[in-house]
Amino acid sequence: MGTIERAITIAPGARHTFAWPSTFADTDVGGEVAFYQMGRFSMATDQIDFVCWGTGHSPSRKSLAESDGDWSGACTGAITGTQLRRIRNTDGHGPASYDPTGTAAPLTCP
Repeated sequence: MGTIERAITIAPGARHTFAWPSTFADTDVGGEVAFYQMGRFSMATDQIDFVCWGTGHSPSRKSLAESDGDWSGACTGAITGTQLRRIRNTDGHGPASYDPTGTAAPLTCP
């Protein structure tokens, strides 16, 4: 568990690439990322986005994401490509929204 960047505002429809900190224990085999609007990590209402992949990550914020509707179902598969990509025109709330092979088409903003 750790912080990627603090105080980042991403405009609607915009993108931001986060550098993966070397202190994170998550790997291509399994991990998760949760974004919060405040530092209250036990509050489902403060968690604004979540994604998990593979297995073996602990502790997990998945149950918190599920309780607030930010995630449903199993985690996306282990990352087998160069990146985990969100699939175009999906809601981002479950494994079918992500491509762990890194081959999904790039996202475009209107």
